[in-house]
Amino acid sequence: MNKHHKLSLIVEFTALIVLIGSMVWIGQIKQSGAPLATWQLALPVVASFFVLTGFLSNMYFRWISSAGGKSALTPRNQTFFWLLALSLLSVWCIAVIKTFWIDSV
Repeated sequence: MNKHHKLSLIVEFTALIVLIGSMVWIGQIKQSGAPLATWQLALPVVASFFVLTGFLSNMYFRWISSAGGKSALTPRNQTFFWLLALSLLSVWCIAVIKTFWIDSV
């Protein structure tokens, strides 16, 4: 396993733990009836970004290693991977924008 692949796994699962913890924390704040400040949403937003990027980097590492190295990875496969990555990041961006927009209304 590549050194960067291990680091990516650590980042992904650490961010997942932080994301779950921050969602529990926000749930407790909401149950107490206190209003949420915008900065309180920053922790799950950042954590979800690192979960998503960790997932994408692990997928890339697995794709490269299963393809037998960079020379076996065709431009068509690279294009497909980057379109998939951009679409996932776009959905994440839309969700974050809607979260802050709905929260501020």
